[in-house]
Amino acid sequence: MVKVSDQRKSERVKHFFAETAKQMILDEGVGSVSVRKTAAKAGYSYATIYNHFENIDELLWYARELLIVDVADYIQKNNAGEVTRIEDVKAMFRSYVNCFIENPNVYHFFYFHKLEKSHKKRRALTEGEGYQDQFMKPFQFLMQSGKYTMEEVALIGQTILYTSQGLLTLFISDNDQLTKDDLYKNLNDVIDYLLNR
Repeated sequence: MVKVSDQRKSERVKHFFAETAKQMILDEGVGSVSVRKTAAKAGYSYATIYNHFENIDELLWYARELLIVDVADYIQKNNAGEVTRIEDVKAMFRSYVNCFIENPNVYHFFYFHKLEKSHKKRRALTEGEGYQDQFMKPFQFLMQSGKYTMEEVALIGQTILYTSQGLLTLFISDNDQLTKDDLYKNLNDVIDYLLNR
């Protein structure tokens, strides 16, 4: 039987490996993360990682959850208070966009790096409200206005989120020569179009 203290130590080491992988993603991109490099940066032998993770994808899923928490914290930190008007929605999505502009390696990891789903383990870090759920909560003022149904609000939230991601892809890729000001203007125009009716 595994002692509670051994289990806690194992969880701490596992978390440390995931934090190390997260920092590597932030600094150098997901392509820099390997079992050997992560173990070396963490100060362990590479074989030790396999005591805590089945493979690199399981480690990356954990690092991804840590990054989701960071994105949610960034948005919350930059948007104190309740969302009660369209300008608040714009500010929230501007924070979402800014987070990824400041961390393009994270955006690439989230949306362009395929991870094997069978290695995803649900952790207490992101149980409950994920960052996509966080975007639905602020739209409650729309339902309370009586202008929109719950289904319409969900569709509006998804449309704004997917528009943000499309604009970010154009901006980060630098292929479309979209400026940051253009990105903000396009995003605000979509939000105005969807919410000013």
